[in-house]
Amino acid sequence: MCATAVSMHLSVQFANPVHRALLPRPTLLRWVRAAMRCGPADAAFLENALPVPPSAQITLRFVDAEEGRDLNRTYREKDYATNVLTFDYQHWPPAADVVLCADVVAREAAAQGKTLQEHYAHLVVHGVLHALGWDHERPSDAKLMEAAERETLARLGFRDPYAAAVAVAASRDRTGTPRKNARSGLALGSASIALTCEKRGALEAKKAKRKPKARTADA
Repeated sequence: MCATAVSMHLSVQFANPVHRALLPRPTLLRWVRAAMRCGPADAAFLENALPVPPSAQITLRFVDAEEGRDLNRTYREKDYATNVLTFDYQHWPPAADVVLCADVVAREAAAQGKTLQEHYAHLVVHGVLHALGWDHERPSDAKLMEAAERETLARLGFRDPYAAAVAVAASRDRTGTPRKNARSGLALGSASIALTCEKRGALEAKKAKRKPKARTADA
């Protein structure tokens, strides 16, 4: 699906600035726009869209392990930091926060034999697709979402993120090194999360209007 173009307002927050130089705003905007080209998971959102829809509102927030753990514990009752959390309010045009934990991303990139940039690109795309309503609770949905991720990342010049993770895992299996397995190989040794809940920071006022609802990629 190729979505109707909408204007984009992207906010980037570095609560943890450790990878800031690697993630300039133009690069992040390109990744977000590439994911948005997939459009909402439900085509009815496009069919019912206004002739001139309002702008998409996406916030990317990069956090440390402490904040990542606090968010995961608060909204999912999981007492550990995870790689990505998506906080969304509507699927088209999307209004969402995507929170990425720099510590977990760095650990996973090393474990999966990826560069930091390619793993960040994958998780940004993954998080934005969740903001658009894509999910992977059912195998059929997971297959569609992973195909959208592969296609999007290929357009951006990155290799298949799932194949890369599986190849590294298989190599470690052959050497007898144990590995922790996560659904679809998205995050070896950690969990990837999609979560719908209220905004943080500048959108804190919306808390009273939205009740958190969690979606997760945990097996």
